[in-house]
Amino acid sequence: MPATRQPSHKSDRPLNIMHIASGDLWAGAENQIYYLICQLQSQATIQTHVILLNEGILADKLRTLGANVTILDETRLNTFVLAIKLTQIVHRIKPDIIHSHRIKENVLGGIASLLVPQTRCITTIHGAQEIHYSIRDLHKKAFPLLEKFTLRFIFKKIVFVSYELHDKLSTHYSRSKSAVIENGIDIEETLNRASLTNEETPGNGKIKVALLGRIVDVKRADIFIQIAEELIRRHPDRFTFYIIGDGPLYNETRHTIEAKKLNNDLVMTGFAANPLPLLKKMHYLLITSDHEGLPTNLLEAMCLKVPVISHHLGGIAKVLIDGELGTLIKNQDYKDYADAIEHCETNKKSIAERCEKAFTHLQKNYSSAKTAELYLREYLHLSKPPQQPANPAIPEN
Repeated sequence: MPATRQPSHKSDRPLNIMHIASGDLWAGAENQIYYLICQLQSQATIQTHVILLNEGILADKLRTLGANVTILDETRLNTFVLAIKLTQIVHRIKPDIIHSHRIKENVLGGIASLLVPQTRCITTIHGAQEIHYSIRDLHKKAFPLLEKFTLRFIFKKIVFVSYELHDKLSTHYSRSKSAVIENGIDIEETLNRASLTNEETPGNGKIKVALLGRIVDVKRADIFIQIAEELIRRHPDRFTFYIIGDGPLYNETRHTIEAKKLNNDLVMTGFAANPLPLLKKMHYLLITSDHEGLPTNLLEAMCLKVPVISHHLGGIAKVLIDGELGTLIKNQDYKDYADAIEHCETNKKSIAERCEKAFTHLQKNYSSAKTAELYLREYLHLSKPPQQPANPAIPEN
């Protein structure tokens, strides 16, 4: 993994960073945590500790890096016990910085930091809240309320992964607390992982179109199915569609595909630990989400020179330079997506040139090395002791 130039930390001891994350899934946020810790691990002046609330792919990948990983299993420990155990760990390690991710982790990290005065808290907001509580789970709504309190009164920095998220959510906090650090990927690793062999894919010789990510409401797999249905109607036997991923709506989505008799043309792959070899074979990646932060699959598609057709969302539009590097759909109308794919198919040369430009833009602006450098600047700034006001001059008698 390539090293990056980092701001120096001049001290007798390493800067001690503790990350707190769920680790139950492997999705965009977990990818970004992994890339960041990869970069931090390469710095002699940084010592990292990672607290995860679940075993999973993130824990396994971090252990492979040699990262110091502790599991506090939230499936076995209630919130009160989690808070006590995390507080004990924080008191023992005395981190300079706690960097937490997501709602529950922010609350636990904020509480745990209170007994260690020098510890400063920072969080990354990876996306807008997607949790909808049933009547039976209303007690869980306490976490978002507690998070608002901890972010306002305990946390020193709140980082958003896109300017759109910042504009939407930062109004609750002072401007000095808010920052934007856009996501990045390790380009070399992405290319290497994409080159690994995988099995033959259905639909060879056809145009392959993918939706990649967690199958949850916000990703709008229902629109993707409508797009598939429309293009199959217009062009029988010309397209194969893929939904790559797993999630709570997996079975519902599969039943919809079966009911529409699309099984032969729309493939659900399920979870893929490494979807990049499959993504590399796609002719198009569609992002049909109602909202996003800055999705990792967008950056991966740019890296693999796969054309992107996306809902016009602020963070994505900025990366794609308002449509210069990809196709943006203003309305969530499946026919607009279908028309866009047809247009790309009749302009293959210009689309290929656009993908080359997208790759160059990615190299310059969205590497994990650059993202890590920006985070380290925030860590160093937060870890500085507060400046004491100058002593007023003592008047002479």
